[in-house]
Amino acid sequence: TLQSYEDGDEEEVMSEDTESQLRSAKGTVVNEGTGTNAKIPGMTVGGKTGTAQHGVDNSGTPYAWFTSYAKNSEGKQVAVAVVVEDSDAARAEV
Repeated sequence: TLQSYEDGDEEEVMSEDTESQLRSAKGTVVNEGTGTNAKIPGMTVGGKTGTAQHGVDNSGTPYAWFTSYAKNSEGKQVAVAVVVEDSDAARAEV
């Protein structure tokens, strides 16, 4: 753990229905979509790939993003966000 925070007052930020739909969509990204490299045997994993414009009038290679979560059968959880700012990849491959 790099940094931990104590739990604050819990407040519902979205409905259970919305959370369920979001979790399902992120699971589909990892199980069947653009995030299949994030699969971890024995873990429930969900994620979202994306890009962000870069440079004046988006002239630079876009930044690549991946946000993800994983949960094991004991309920232990982790969340991860990755951004790649400078890539040698072709624009269409980001």
